[in-house]
Amino acid sequence: MTDSTQIRVTGLRQAVTRVLPHVTGTIGLDGMLLDFDGEHLYAVASDLQTMAIGRASARESAESWSAFVDRHEVAFLANFVNAVGYDDEVELDLWRTDDDEALWVTAEHRQGIVNACTAAAFLDWRKVVREHLTRPLTAEPIELDPALMHRWTVFDEPVFVRRCGQKNVIVVTAPGFLGLQKGNCWGTSSDTSLDSWLDAVADNRKAA
Repeated sequence: MTDSTQIRVTGLRQAVTRVLPHVTGTIGLDGMLLDFDGEHLYAVASDLQTMAIGRASARESAESWSAFVDRHEVAFLANFVNAVGYDDEVELDLWRTDDDEALWVTAEHRQGIVNACTAAAFLDWRKVVREHLTRPLTAEPIELDPALMHRWTVFDEPVFVRRCGQKNVIVVTAPGFLGLQKGNCWGTSSDTSLDSWLDAVADNRKAA
């Protein structure tokens, strides 16, 4: 039995490229989830330290679906979207058989096929995000791993950074994008390094 679902979306290049830095070698998460909710296509990647969600808009509503693309196939998808414009429309046609899944991607003068698999093993990204976005904003400091910060440098526009709740997680947002980064420890940070800088800028220099 063969089943096919076809959608046309805009913003796919931006959605995919912003998520790429979060595709790592983590077992079970080594790839990208493509999750269509009937109106928007979400590109999702995570290694449990960070999570990134890019959003593209469908021209028309259709039946929802999701598919997981492994790291090697993500490389092909990245090359494909890099050759189309940010606002270009891309057609995605998901084919399912009893034994296999394949995603045809088509843009003007370009077409390719991405092997995919069911997304059942991928984490519930909506549940993870909901857990943090429903918590109140906090001004408490957070300790972050600078080695992960480069993942947010793919933007060509400013991003907003917030911290929600007591867990050490920051929320990064931009138009059509949401990201999370876990801190180095749980609970409220005991960092006092800012105090020394408050003393420095108080300008309590002694007169000569």
